[in-house]
Amino acid sequence: MTTAIAGTQGTANPFTALSASAGGAAGGAESSGGATQDRFMTLLIAQMKNQDPLNPMDNAQVTSQLAQIDTVKGIDQLNQTLQKLVGNSDSAQAVQAAGLVGHTALVAGKSIELTAEGGMGGFELGQPAEDVNVTITDPSGQIVHRASLGALPSGVHSFAWDGKTDAGVAASPGAYSFSVSALSGGKTTGVDALAALRIDGVRPGQGAPTLQMRGVGTVQMNQIKQIF
Repeated sequence: MTTAIAGTQGTANPFTALSASAGGAAGGAESSGGATQDRFMTLLIAQMKNQDPLNPMDNAQVTSQLAQIDTVKGIDQLNQTLQKLVGNSDSAQAVQAAGLVGHTALVAGKSIELTAEGGMGGFELGQPAEDVNVTITDPSGQIVHRASLGALPSGVHSFAWDGKTDAGVAASPGAYSFSVSALSGGKTTGVDALAALRIDGVRPGQGAPTLQMRGVGTVQMNQIKQIF
């Protein structure tokens, strides 16, 4: 420590030594604004005691170093304020997400659950399509229903299945799967299948909360394409 403090103006800067030892204002738990200021003043006093009598520090240099510690203290207080704001924001997002419990959301997937009320699925088109077709299959891979949805614009779309097979018979309730094909300019265009799943719960955490989706586990908020 004595070597770092002693010397001429070119090498004696208590703020530099302070930054290296503290590891930044937001570093260790023991680094608080008051403790940082005390260490700085101790280093500055030691520097003044050990300065070269023939080449002493001028007022401008002292003022500059005092301004640096004020800046560090201000940054430390700003970090603490931002951390509180982030914590409050996370809590607010969790509360808002709790209102989604019980709703149905479209997320990436090809499953469709058939109940007494019917079934629902969705898809996302990367560009407008002239003809969109949905094919629903049972757990054994057998096709039970085909539907043509016609021309659709780009974006997220949903569809409903009344549970009837192509033969006009009511399919048994349970888990099915579906695929979507789309044509644009006579050529196959990109389309992503979206499963319609119930939101059963919310799991708070750092950043945006995650949603507990029936059948797939947890899903990030930004993975939700549409909510009903």
